[in-house]
Amino acid sequence: MIKAAALFYAVFISIIIALLSGFFILWTFYQNRYLDDEFIKERLVCDVNSSMNIVLEIPETLNQNKINLFDDEVREITFQKNIWGFYQIIVCSGKWNRFNYSKKALIGDDIFSGNKVALYLCDQDDYLNVCGKTLLKGTCWLPKKGIKRAYIEGSSFSGTKFVEGEIKQSEKNLPELNKSMVDYNVAMLEGKPGTHDSLIWFESIQKKDTISNDFNKKTLYVYSEQIIILENKIISGNVIIKSTKGIEIKESAQICDVVIYAPYVIIENNFQGTLQAFVTDSAKIEEDCRLIYPSVIALLNKKDSKTSSFISIGEKTELSGALVLFREKEQQKNSSILKIEKDVIINGQVYCNSLVDHKGCVNGSLYCKRFILSTPSSVYENHLLNATVNFEGLSKYFTGISLLESSNKKEVIRWLQ
Repeated sequence: MIKAAALFYAVFISIIIALLSGFFILWTFYQNRYLDDEFIKERLVCDVNSSMNIVLEIPETLNQNKINLFDDEVREITFQKNIWGFYQIIVCSGKWNRFNYSKKALIGDDIFSGNKVALYLCDQDDYLNVCGKTLLKGTCWLPKKGIKRAYIEGSSFSGTKFVEGEIKQSEKNLPELNKSMVDYNVAMLEGKPGTHDSLIWFESIQKKDTISNDFNKKTLYVYSEQIIILENKIISGNVIIKSTKGIEIKESAQICDVVIYAPYVIIENNFQGTLQAFVTDSAKIEEDCRLIYPSVIALLNKKDSKTSSFISIGEKTELSGALVLFREKEQQKNSSILKIEKDVIINGQVYCNSLVDHKGCVNGSLYCKRFILSTPSSVYENHLLNATVNFEGLSKYFTGISLLESSNKKEVIRWLQ
């Protein structure tokens, strides 16, 4: 007869063995599940990264809104494209089982993969006249009559070659500007805030020192029907500021990544920041400013205006990004003008379908209809004096705006998460 104590120990040991067996079974189950989950998450991240690379290499992929890398319904990647000024924000999102992963980036054009244009000057049946220490380096598209030496302000051309690079014949008109980008930003200039944005009146936050909004949130839309003066404020992130009258930016303002829309914009001496400013009438950037990459100053106007428009870049200012002046209905007697003063440095792209008064340095590309040179004694057409256009002076890491209608390979400017 088995003693009660022995039976108790047997039952106890059986329970311990059962618990240990259950523990090891559960441990094995969750270990396998953990490994499976880690594998799924790793593959999901790889799929999203691969899809982002495909989008950058083949921009037309974005028109599909989604991509299936392996022809199954399990690992489908979706795309979302938003215009941010003259750049784009791309979101690639993937879902596999209960896991989600997305990646967001600010992207632009790889201008080194297309035509490496230093200068494109429309053929208006005239020469390009150069004098002084003018430097043209890179591929230059010039009028059929070509380029010749000139003598202005006691200065003749002092270089050894008119163009350090290939010369090609230009057309009467500039290459077409990116229509979708222009239309979007013109609509933002002319229209009212969209219902999808978080709208606040500037007057309600006028006394705030800091305005910041993450790119993972809805766009913060700051709006006013009065002149907005930005001073002693920190404004950064996913923020759009619009005034129906005008915007003035003081030196004390600290602005990063913000997009601005107004009839006119004035940026005060010594300002430093990163912004995209879009205007319909005028943009004046005063002296010694630093507009840090990726910044854009753009004048866009599709209306028939009887007044001339202008962009003025003051002496010793540096802008890294893009400078655009586009008027669809230009009248000869009211021609718009883009003025780049002495000691100005533009790193990036310049596009103007009107007159350019260029006395500074453009490291990158310059597209224009015609040059004009204003001096104390006279005004000269299609003349350059001590001006530089040097495509090779642009950093190889530079990523440009989607400037032209022709599609280029895309590059990531910055990851937004």
